[in-house]
Amino acid sequence: MCTPRPEKQVDLPTFLDKLVRGFRPESSCVSLAIVSLRGDTTVFGRNEYCALVPASNLKLLTTACALENWNDSIVPAIETRLRKSKNKNHRFLVDPAKVESLHMCFPTGPAGYRYVVWINHQSDNRMADWLLDARCKDTGSKPQELIEHYLDAHGIPHPGLKILDGSGRSPDNRVAPITLAKLLQYLYRSELQDLFLHTLPEPGSNSTLAYKGLGLGHRIRAKTGYIKGTFALSGYLSAENDTFAFSFMVNNCESGRSAYRLFTHLLLTLYHWDVENGISGNFRGHSKGFFSSPAGHLCFHGPLGPGFSGFSVRPRISSRLATKSSLPNGRPVRLC
Repeated sequence: MCTPRPEKQVDLPTFLDKLVRGFRPESSCVSLAIVSLRGDTTVFGRNEYCALVPASNLKLLTTACALENWNDSIVPAIETRLRKSKNKNHRFLVDPAKVESLHMCFPTGPAGYRYVVWINHQSDNRMADWLLDARCKDTGSKPQELIEHYLDAHGIPHPGLKILDGSGRSPDNRVAPITLAKLLQYLYRSELQDLFLHTLPEPGSNSTLAYKGLGLGHRIRAKTGYIKGTFALSGYLSAENDTFAFSFMVNNCESGRSAYRLFTHLLLTLYHWDVENGISGNFRGHSKGFFSSPAGHLCFHGPLGPGFSGFSVRPRISSRLATKSSLPNGRPVRLC
């Protein structure tokens, strides 16, 4: 049975704003930014210039800055610390004979590239701090100065930016979602596109997204973030007609389930809007939003609860982020 369309059409920002108000964890602070990479426009923002605690989403700044300024001095500095580490995975990572035992696929890249992939896939705090420390020693800069200079060089806004480490462990770090969304937009247009994309986890991989499907499977590449009271997710959504860079942050939230419920609703709604409208137009939605059912169908969450499914359609692959061999588990669907 197909979900009936409401008579009144609403635009995407209005609809997403309703979702945030409807699914925002109680007493939490939410900041969001979504940028269209086809139109180079911000399609939705809510407190996007408000700098919040980013948790491990800060690693996006650390790894992007390091990749763009990769040099021969960084790798030995990291490997020296890996060999001395008490963490078995660190020692395996630096040993070519044992790296396969980590059960990760490391794409081809410059020397030491697998360390950057590991940092974002496994959200390795110590290695992220080591990486930023290596860049700071290389340039003679402090962390705040290094990241500010990098962002300024590419015209990326950074309101309220505060960098105390490279990992995001400190609750005193501050980053605005617009900064991360614009960073992702820049990287997607740069020569680093492929290198950086492969550092980002995808649902189901051996990473922090191993058990977070987000309703869209391999159409998502994103970095998670968590410290006490903070949940964040920033990355790319490969939709039918466009690719979106997004950054979601929730502070003062004690429920990861509530936070990811909101993130999933936002991503599914954005995908569905793109299917119907491309880069502009009105979205026929419902204030209660959509979710991914156990069968993988996009279902309606109305006053009577879940249960009204749409019908499956095979997604058209239109982005470099999604290939024919990486269709999401449970294909996205549209409603009648």
